[in-house]
Formats: sequence, structure tokens, C-alpha cells
Amino acid sequence: MAQYWTFVNAGAVATGANPVPALPAGIQAGDLLVIVAGAAGTSYSSTPPTGWTNQQRQTVDPRFTVWFRQYDGAITAPTLTNAATSCAAVMLAYRNAPQRDVGSALTTGTSTSPATTNHVTTKQADELVLSLYVATSGSVDTWTADVATTARVNSGPSATIVGLLCCDENQAAAGASATRTATLVSTAVAWTALTLAFVSNALLNIEDGDALLQHWYDCDYEDEWRWWQFDSIAIEPLKSGQFFDTEVEM
Repeated sequence: MAQYWTFVNAGAVATGANPVPALPAGIQAGDLLVIVAGAAGTSYSSTPPTGWTNQQRQTVDPRFTVWFRQYDGAITAPTLTNAATSCAAVMLAYRNAPQRDVGSALTTGTSTSPATTNHVTTKQADELVLSLYVATSGSVDTWTADVATTARVNSGPSATIVGLLCCDENQAAAGASATRTATLVSTAVAWTALTLAFVSNALLNIEDGDALLQHWYDCDYEDEWRWWQFDSIAIEPLKSGQFFDTEVEM
């Protein structure tokens, strides 16, 4: 198997009350968008922005909320309702990762021990797995990400703004993911962590006359197999619950 999803970009981290995380550069319709938001003292609204799905919401410090959706080519950056001036929020974009698989329970602690995520059990090979962290404000600090992951956003906490760390990796085989850790310099910083996995899609490039054994999964992860023959074409990434069903004259 191979990694099919790709990281597109992350927008700038928005801070302060009612933050507006910027849309990442280079996005296109169908891309996965994930908002990671933290705060101290006040929780984010339990109602997600229009069109977004709320994955997780922590209501004690450090407050932590994650939303996701697919980009439709038209939406603008949403305003996240939270009056706390300690807010930080960022939006990340991924391609060929259209469907959420599973999310973990939140883990919490202080930096006397590393910030450690729970594992998730993925249902498909080559899933996008995100390790997401927030640290409370109060002092200037620096994140060090787990070496097994790639940090896409690394924004340490300050005296007034919470810190965010967003990392990803490819889960090559279906099954339990590894727990991941991140460290902070201070021993007095509270943290919250979450693991979130998304199913990926393959971009299939077919040679002339090739027979294709195409794997299709639907939203219930029930498998079907179908044989097709194609002239030289490229198939766009499959959408969840769909399969390519057009024969080509040979």
C-alpha cells in the first residue's frame, strides 16, 4: 500500500477573542479542512460553525475544540464564538482524505509528564492520523513534537495565548495506532491531546488496456470488488460510498 493523502497547507494561527482561522492557501473543492482551537477560561460554543462537524469539545482548561468539513470551493473563514482573549485557532487542509474514521477520547495532564495521545483503531490501510495538542497560557513555552510525526503547526503558549501543536502521520496498516507524545519545557503547563483519523482515497492512473481490480468501500466499510478495463485515463479520487462505474470502449 502507499500513502494517498497529502498535506496541502495550514493557515495562520488566529488569536484573541472570537478568532477567525484563515483558509489555507492552495485548497481546492473536496479538500478536508480541520480547525483546531484552544482557549483558557471560557469554552467555545457547543454549536459548530455552519457546515462544520464538531469532533470534540473540552470544557475545562485548557479548553479544546476540533471541527472538520470538506471544502466546497465557496466557504469563507468562520468566526469561532469565544470571548476569551487567550484563544488560538488554526485551520489545516488535506487532500484525498474525505471521510472521518475514528477519534479518540481526550487526554489531559500537566507537563510534568509528556502530553500523550490515546490510540485509535483504524479500519482501512493508509489512513491520515492527526495528533492534536493544546497547552494553557500563562508562560512562554515551546513544543517538541514526537519524532514519528510531522508537525504542521507548532505554536507554543505565551503569557496570554494558549499553544497549539498539530501533527500528522500515515497509518500504513489498519489497526491500533501508536500513542504519540509531545513535550513542553515548563513543568507547570496543563495540556489536552486528541487523536483523529481520516480514510484516504487513491488517485488511480491506468495504462492502456489494463484490467483494474478496484477496491470500493462505502461508509459502513463493506467491501465490493469489480473488474473493469480502461483506455488511457486517470480516475479522480473516489468519494466515500461511490465507485467508478463508467466502462470505456476498447
